[in-house]
Amino acid sequence: MDSNEPSTQHIRTPLPQRLSEFRRGPMILLIWIVAASTVGWMLMQRFERWQYVGVACSSHYEITTSVAGTIDTIYVKQFDLVKAGEVIAHLDSTHLEARIATAQARVDQLSAELDAARLQLDERSTNNKAGLVAELRRFQIDEVDLLLRAMTIKVELETDRILLERMSSKLARTRELVQWEAVATAEEEDLELESQEIARQIELNEQLYNTTMEKHAVARSRRESFENRISTRPDVEPQLKSLREAVRAENLRLQEIELSRRNLVLRSPIAGKVSEMHINVGQAILAGKPVATITEVESSGVICYLPPSPQQSPDIGARVIITRSTDHSVAAESIVTRIGPAVVELPENLWRDPATPEYGVPLLLSHVFDMNLIPGEPVNVRILK
Repeated sequence: MDSNEPSTQHIRTPLPQRLSEFRRGPMILLIWIVAASTVGWMLMQRFERWQYVGVACSSHYEITTSVAGTIDTIYVKQFDLVKAGEVIAHLDSTHLEARIATAQARVDQLSAELDAARLQLDERSTNNKAGLVAELRRFQIDEVDLLLRAMTIKVELETDRILLERMSSKLARTRELVQWEAVATAEEEDLELESQEIARQIELNEQLYNTTMEKHAVARSRRESFENRISTRPDVEPQLKSLREAVRAENLRLQEIELSRRNLVLRSPIAGKVSEMHINVGQAILAGKPVATITEVESSGVICYLPPSPQQSPDIGARVIITRSTDHSVAAESIVTRIGPAVVELPENLWRDPATPEYGVPLLLSHVFDMNLIPGEPVNVRILK
């Protein structure tokens, strides 16, 4: 080593300065971390500002009876799947059968009165030799007679229909017992044959009833045409007039019986699941009281709730993003279809604090087909700008 070359000396950094520089590095890192966290928090706040809670909704249908009665048979249980039009329950038909028997007796009485009136009017017409008047009376009697025949068939039809419904009820119970091997298959087959025979008889009587009503329409048209041809329309015989009014009134009672018979059968209006049963077999029920509640299996849409004074108020047709509350990766787009008119209380499962009710303005969103939402499932909704 050359003695003339100046020597290099390492000067040590003073300890206080080194400690200061050491502290400065982590401090800068900490500042950057805090800044990044703050920016992230602000972005999340901006995102959450337009995100709201919602719930998948579905349609609920309460099956009610329009007549008072007693529950005779229930065919479903809670949480059973049902089809549209499937029979849910039957009301007892004893009272209606008594009304039908009374109607049959009344029709028979009116038929006897018509026969007596026909004989009296025929004798009077022969004595008076009033050709036009006699002809008109005959047309009037024929018209009433055909209506009475149709009413007789109608009474038989209603009786057979009630019998068929009761037979169908018994057949359904027997089939269930056959599945459990509680009764023999032959019993089911006998009931099925009997039901088919009643159904055939109903079909024949329906054809006969329609034919008789067509003849009645022709007779009425013939009577009206004859009345229009004669210059002076004679007064209707008092006896015949009262008979015609009685027949008309009884025919209206038969129509009421037919309506009551249809109301004995309670059917599901939609395909869905029995979410609740409100009655039991043998229980008396008033008209208008619910028998069962049917709920659609799939969600029909989403109801989203905005704060009472939202910063962003969407219009109908606004686009939104729906995500599952339990899995944010499952999302789909929807649109606002309706906006509620007032602030309402949110469902309890959407409250952040179970003891504190929350309120909001409801928005109805269109059905989301790809998410398979379960009715009542909570979701998150983000409104797109």
